[in-house]
Amino acid sequence: MRQVIPDCGDGIALVEHTSFNIITGNIITDNIHYGISNWFGSSNNNVIKGNTIKNNWYGGIDLGGRNNNISNNILSNNDVGIIFWGSNVTIYKNIISKNKGGINLQSSEGNYIYKNYVDSNGGSGLVLDHSSSNIISGNTLINNKKGISLIRSSNNNTIDFNTISDQYYGIWMVHSSSNNNIYSNKFIKNNCGLYISGSYENNVSFNNFRKNILNAFFINCNNTIWDSNYWNRPRLLSKPIFGLIVKQRLWIPCINLDNHPAKKPYDI
Repeated sequence: MRQVIPDCGDGIALVEHTSFNIITGNIITDNIHYGISNWFGSSNNNVIKGNTIKNNWYGGIDLGGRNNNISNNILSNNDVGIIFWGSNVTIYKNIISKNKGGINLQSSEGNYIYKNYVDSNGGSGLVLDHSSSNIISGNTLINNKKGISLIRSSNNNTIDFNTISDQYYGIWMVHSSSNNNIYSNKFIKNNCGLYISGSYENNVSFNNFRKNILNAFFINCNNTIWDSNYWNRPRLLSKPIFGLIVKQRLWIPCINLDNHPAKKPYDI
């Protein structure tokens, strides 16, 4: 049954170890804390689907646990749309718009973030914070300050087939976030398409970089693989990617190369 849940502490609170719940078709709005939250621990095997969650002071959904499904919700004008910590969550086909932040994964692994529309959030559309081995695929991220942020050793993630446009940074990868695969994405009309700092052995391949002010930039990054990307126009020679190495307070210019730049954009 459709419920309207306004003006509470939390709209819906799942107490510790509450599992196998289905929360669907509700309007959850104007609560002091979260629209939907955990109390004191994790909650597993829940389905949160088809809800409208808006104007909640702390955030839309704040959930931890395993094997949860968050899909087809509308989350707007919350502090953060979705905060999750845990594993094996699927976050699928949500519209996440005009929050202070979009999706935030904290100390999470093995999650699938797929086909969400993430638009006009004040911070990052998607944050991976100390979160590894996640798949970020087929999402549309538009007009956030940063499209996707990887921070604090967020390693071994796959980021593919996303459209990332009209952001200050398309992807912002810092704090030893390493061994990530970034391929078959569209970086369009960002101030900087891809920024990597202090992160190692990432693979950047088969992406389209188009109409960005700066396609890519790096600082203190070893062994980044740049391969077969399309860099705004056809290229016959290797494409230089400019960056910096900082040693003893000296800023030293550095160049990486994509030795096989694509001659035409990929159909992504």
